Amino acid sequence: MKKMISVKRIISAICAVGMLAAVSAGFAGVSAEETQTSYVLTNNRLEMLHPGISNFDIGLSYEIFSDGSNGGGQAGNIINNDSGFTKLTDGNYSKNANNATNGGWLSDDKNWIIADPKTGIYITGAEFYATNAKNVDILYSTDGTTYISLGAVQEKSDAYDGATSYSVSCEPTKARYIKFYSERDAGNEIITEFVVKGYMPDNSKLLTNNDFYTFEPSMQRLNTGLTYKIESKQYGEGEQGGNIVKNDLNCTKLTDGIPSGNDSTYMAMGGWQTDDDVTVTADAKTNVYITGADFYASGAKDVKISYSLDGLNYTALATPTVTEPSDGPKTFSVSCLLKLARYIKFESHRDGDQMNIYEIAVKGYPAEFSFGGTKFDSTAKTFDGFLVNKPDTDTVTPEVITAVYDKAGRLVAAKNSNVSVAANSSATYSASFGDTDIESGYSIKSFAWTNLSEIKPLAQMTEYTVE
Repeated sequence: MKKMISVKRIISAICAVGMLAAVSAGFAGVSAEETQTSYVLTNNRLEMLHPGISNFDIGLSYEIFSDGSNGGGQAGNIINNDSGFTKLTDGNYSKNANNATNGGWLSDDKNWIIADPKTGIYITGAEFYATNAKNVDILYSTDGTTYISLGAVQEKSDAYDGATSYSVSCEPTKARYIKFYSERDAGNEIITEFVVKGYMPDNSKLLTNNDFYTFEPSMQRLNTGLTYKIESKQYGEGEQGGNIVKNDLNCTKLTDGIPSGNDSTYMAMGGWQTDDDVTVTADAKTNVYITGADFYASGAKDVKISYSLDGLNYTALATPTVTEPSDGPKTFSVSCLLKLARYIKFESHRDGDQMNIYEIAVKGYPAEFSFGGTKFDSTAKTFDGFLVNKPDTDTVTPEVITAVYDKAGRLVAAKNSNVSVAANSSATYSASFGDTDIESGYSIKSFAWTNLSEIKPLAQMTEYTVE
């Protein structure tokens, strides 16, 4: 809802920091996070455990069980010492420290821990720390009843101050529960720590904003203002050796949610290419964590999907999985762990007389609170944009200032609005200007502040140049 705040007050706020441009130049707030293959989801204290990996507290809890062979119940002091179920994820896994602080002992022959992340996750690895243990297995379940082993467990003696580690790494595996099973080897089994690594799949949204009424209907969309361009090896950008650009001048048809290959009006959905090599490069307009991408085409082969932060240096994702339905184009799909990117590139090669490209899709979520795309209506003199918020955060309610500068960099006009941006969502803002406020060559800048008194930047400024 727009607040009735005078232009004079806005300009006073601007002057308080010199100029809006000065705020932008001195911005030291949100910066791109380093790319992480996965998070520690058990919230272990990282100064003692895995200092190089980020921690993501998802509220995971656990319980400890035993077979009752030598005493019944949990047989030992581990429950008494860990009634709050926190000591096995506190980052302290030394067997030589006081085990009543770090974990506890079990006298039963067979023992297991059930960890509950409280939601579905993708597991990429897990670790179990104990002494006097054998036959350790780490398993996962989607329903809490049927468990499947994650794979061969690697054992490392004296991994930390006498404790033995049992670890497993795996391809991203969807799970709700993780079981750490072990058997007593000699004496009392002492369990001191366990770790779950992975990421949250439920945060992923369609960043391409496809109108997915024909496919992926259950996945939510998040508008980051993503755009794309099409290039071909023979003709270059703008001369694509076919009708795809003529039919898609506004670069919208490859994200409209219509990937059908048999519809006679396919020219309205994408277009054809006679070139041997075609590249579609998507720009998310802000840094995002991508978790997957899809490319829909017929007459295509050797599709490669890669990502980049700067638009120059690209890293390839895994080889796409190809699906070829009887009533549509091939789908080239790839899923990945969290990859920090702004640009996603789809490279394809013609297989036959011509290549038909119908759709691209990018999945993921924002890496930071930031501005997304913008749009200026030169006739109505209105400027529209939106902000996107990352998932692991609270709702943000910034004061958005939209300011117009002339060619000399002088402030001409400024408007303010207040928006509310929930976690892993986007929210729009709008500013209307008079006919004399904006001319060709002027720039429009948007800023997100805490308020007009504190003037603390919440996102990197975005700028649009009027043509």
